[in-house]
Amino acid sequence: MTTTSRTLTLFDLVEAGLQSPAICAALALILATSIALLTSARRSRAIGSATDPAVTRPHANEGRGIAVVAAAVVLAFLTEFLTRGYLVGGIALPWWRFATPLVAAAGGLGVVAVLIARRRMPRVAAPMPPTARRTWRSFSSASSLWFAAGASAVLVATTIGAGAVSSPDDEGRYTLLTIPIPNAPDVPALQFPFYGWAYGAPVLVGLVSAIACLMAVLHLNSARRFQSMHTMAAESTLRRQTARDSTRLVSAVVVLTTAEAWRMIADAGSASSLTVGSPTGEATYETPWRFADVAAAAGWCAPFLEVAALTLLLLLTSNGLRKSPRKSAQTVALGHPLGSIG
Repeated sequence: MTTTSRTLTLFDLVEAGLQSPAICAALALILATSIALLTSARRSRAIGSATDPAVTRPHANEGRGIAVVAAAVVLAFLTEFLTRGYLVGGIALPWWRFATPLVAAAGGLGVVAVLIARRRMPRVAAPMPPTARRTWRSFSSASSLWFAAGASAVLVATTIGAGAVSSPDDEGRYTLLTIPIPNAPDVPALQFPFYGWAYGAPVLVGLVSAIACLMAVLHLNSARRFQSMHTMAAESTLRRQTARDSTRLVSAVVVLTTAEAWRMIADAGSASSLTVGSPTGEATYETPWRFADVAAAAGWCAPFLEVAALTLLLLLTSNGLRKSPRKSAQTVALGHPLGSIG
């Protein structure tokens, strides 16, 4: 009797490695570090070293708030993975597991909105009224908004679709996927932990909250007055950064939540057969699920979404926690920004 063994390929090793959230986080850290090093010089030139700290400081505080939330989401993601996977063995999944990143983003953006609303104009500045009507989209790029909207639509579709096929557990919570065995009424149906309504409903609430807080930040960011004609260009650049980072934060947590949901859906829908032992032998039953191909595709895409989301969160953390530009000697001497923002 001879046995054959299948040789593992590089693709098999990569595929197996991407199934671990810890490896995805490590890849995201490498990507974020590389991107940050490549773009740091360009980012420094975007604002310039001659910008008045009175202009940059409030926006730096907003960036730090977004950075803290992004870092908290990454830490919560890693802590939840380690706790569930190694300490408690994944026995119980709390209802708030998937909604936590969205709620954290909503809370962080709420704090940023308060910072913007309570910001005081420096006395040395000469406030100027708005020269044109500005809306919440004035400092946001259309591509960022469309990406956030598309990611949110995918998450909503995933949540509604998964909730529609989920089943209740013994406590009445929709946390299971039930797959009946065809042509075998005596064999109990298979049940797997699943991204049902028990997890999906809090996600929808968290998504609505995050979008509402994002809209508030974008509106307040656009509506506030410029300090003076001299600082208008610099302030516009900084406001675009606030709008961009806020939108990217929501997009990242939405993509991360979608990736986690797709992982769970793929794990539940991966079973293809059931072997039942009996005194007379073993019987194998096929367990086809009508959405098995969709679940498999979602499971294959989930690690890439996870890496992309974590990379974006780490970049937001790095950019927001950097020190704001120092006041240059020329700024101190003349009392206002120079050069391109004049």
